[in-house]
Amino acid sequence: MNKKNLLITGASGAVGSEILKQLSELTDMFKITVFDLKTRESVKFLNKFDKIYEIVYGDITNNDDVEKVCHNVDFVIHLAAIIPPKADKLPDLSKNVNVGGTKCLVRNLELFSPNSFLVYASSISVYGDRLKNPWITVTDPLTPSEGDEYALTKIEAERVIKKSKIDWSIFRLTAIMGKHKLSELLFHMPLNTPLEIATPAGTAKAFVEAINNTHLLSKKIYNLGGGASYRILYKDFLSRSFEAVGLGKLNFPEKSFAERNFHCGYYADSNELEDVLKFQRGTVDDYFYSLRKSTNVFKRFFTWIFSGIIKRVLLSKSEPLKAFRLNDVKLKKRFFAILFILISHSLFSQSHSLVLNISNIKPYAGIIRIGIYNNEDDWLNENKEFKVVTIVAEKGEISINVPGLPNGEYAVTMYQDENSNNKCDKSFFGIPIERIGFSNNTIPKLFKPSFDECKFSITAKKTVNIRLITL
Repeated sequence: MNKKNLLITGASGAVGSEILKQLSELTDMFKITVFDLKTRESVKFLNKFDKIYEIVYGDITNNDDVEKVCHNVDFVIHLAAIIPPKADKLPDLSKNVNVGGTKCLVRNLELFSPNSFLVYASSISVYGDRLKNPWITVTDPLTPSEGDEYALTKIEAERVIKKSKIDWSIFRLTAIMGKHKLSELLFHMPLNTPLEIATPAGTAKAFVEAINNTHLLSKKIYNLGGGASYRILYKDFLSRSFEAVGLGKLNFPEKSFAERNFHCGYYADSNELEDVLKFQRGTVDDYFYSLRKSTNVFKRFFTWIFSGIIKRVLLSKSEPLKAFRLNDVKLKKRFFAILFILISHSLFSQSHSLVLNISNIKPYAGIIRIGIYNNEDDWLNENKEFKVVTIVAEKGEISINVPGLPNGEYAVTMYQDENSNNKCDKSFFGIPIERIGFSNNTIPKLFKPSFDECKFSITAKKTVNIRLITL
């Protein structure tokens, strides 16, 4: 029997390592090539498999490196990526690897393995903050949270794959719990966030099962979660995790955790991928049992002894608490629903929604950055907006709802960042060369439009139509 050629990128992470373990029983059916960046950690891990698989080290953004592994490939599991928090701290590197690397891989597969099938690991982060509407389906709009560079790269990489000439399927992975290093992200997620977690082993099984079910997955996007039995609130997840490893109670100070602007939720359609691949196993109770069992008695005892010190070290990573204590208004807007400044209760009790109907969008071209201003002094000054909203330019017309605007006067400006470089590109003379738009559909002439030209009042729910234009 002729073996199928299987390529896996980025296999030294939590999910990739489980995939390699599960595939070790299928080497009579597949010739497996593992492509990963050469680091001390990846070499140490992959050395365990060098007698079973072909291990190739290289850079996913280097065309010569990628070409070597793209000849005569039948199936690809594409996991290679820069993940948070590194992805958000180094956005240029993240975009280069997550988007540029995906382009490089797809280009070489189109040339040397045009009949290959690629399964891509995307992320639940593409849906953004879902606290108010936690039930997620794959058809929901992609509205990444403010500052989530990782989500933007995942959306762009998905677009690259969907436009490619090879066959594909995209799995949007929920929060994968296991082998995670504790970082500042621990405090970025609001405690009341609904979670539908998945384990590395369960997720890996989905990718492995996908190999023999490509005809059912072709050109489809799925939400990959653990299912109904793996749903839990984040505060309960943390509390049970702390108890299982010996850290005791979840007793951090008030404002240690963000109250908004993250992601995660329940996958209302997680059964759809399960119906095809039959990968979901166990319950959230099984997860905590396994976590406790993997933490031996001595380790749990010493963790309990030093739990105070450990939690103080963890707390030092809390960016929401730092923002609150340092009165950093910009970061407080990012992490908290209400700024901790002297604003009367009545002001917030009279907040309203603004519906923006945006037209003349260039479809599938980058993102749209929207700035909402509430005074003339800050008008058109970036980083001084009252609110910033970022949406994906998926179609020619988009309608979005912006809640939480108190009574007052506002003006809106926006631009379509087609190349996703986080700025409105301009000509030598300083004229925008990307699509722009203003409230009241004000058209700039010799000078930038004024706040007065663009302003409108909000005393109830308001709808504003804006048509993007090119100058």
